[in-house]
Amino acid sequence: MVFCDREQKYIPAIWILLTGKTRRCYDEAISWFSRCRKNGELPDINYTGIDFETAFFQAVDRFIPDTFKVGCDFHFKQRPRKKCKEIGMPQALTESILTYLDYARVLPMNEMKEKGIYFLQHLIRDEASVLDIEDFPYKKWVIFWDYFER
Repeated sequence: MVFCDREQKYIPAIWILLTGKTRRCYDEAISWFSRCRKNGELPDINYTGIDFETAFFQAVDRFIPDTFKVGCDFHFKQRPRKKCKEIGMPQALTESILTYLDYARVLPMNEMKEKGIYFLQHLIRDEASVLDIEDFPYKKWVIFWDYFER
């Protein structure tokens, strides 16, 4: 992203469209930055907007490890939504889960497993009692959180 003085906004500096989501595709795309300058040095990259593909994270970590990774809300929630649908989670509970997952993006990563997931579970369980879900799907709940922790 670069700051555009005229518009007073940050805009994407480089946008890359890939033909696949493989390690090779991401490595080629990210390593392209080192070919931007004559001497092969990387430009000064502070932030990297990424989706939540494992190969993308790994490529960014390999080629520009000191950049701050910023994930997209749509991509962040896409997989949990898919998992909820796959296991048959009630729609009202799915929407509650996706709403409270916003907190996961701001909780410290080093505290996520120990404190963060517990915090999120309690927020969502409280919401579920307000939603008046008659038979709370405990087995589905466990499946979802096992998936989320990974």
